[in-house]
Amino acid sequence: MPDDCARRCSRSWMRLPPWSPVAAHCRRGSGRRDRHAGKQAADLGYDVLISTGDKDMAQLVGRESNSFNTMSNTRLDREGVKVKFDVFPEQIVDYLALVGDSSDNIPGVTGVGPKTAAKWLNQYQTLDSLIVNAASITGRVGENLRVNCRCSNYRASSPRSIPPYR
Repeated sequence: MPDDCARRCSRSWMRLPPWSPVAAHCRRGSGRRDRHAGKQAADLGYDVLISTGDKDMAQLVGRESNSFNTMSNTRLDREGVKVKFDVFPEQIVDYLALVGDSSDNIPGVTGVGPKTAAKWLNQYQTLDSLIVNAASITGRVGENLRVNCRCSNYRASSPRSIPPYR
């Protein structure tokens, strides 16, 4: 979608009252804009339903936003994200940085799977804290973490706080 079109679309739905139903058609490759629109709508008090199977979007699930996967017919709220990934929505970016995400070309840390990533994030809360404490993690996977901190590159490039779209 051209930038000028995206600006017009986002401004038009922001003038609607929060109870008005709004649908946005998102297509592959527009993830950053989609995350921005979802976050901005939730911040304005809209109830947001994100229809996708993309794990990245679980980071947007919160009080006013849920995720719905049409392929598996499942709906995730904040607790649902915790049950599915064993981390909270605000930890999803760090989780994917550790585990990797082949659909987004994120390599992750060699040997770190979902259980290890969730265990570390439940213990250290954030990737930053995990990296600070990396020396205390033993075994081959701890060595991989210390050697291969490429995961922080993904985290740094993924928008946690999304600036207003103008």
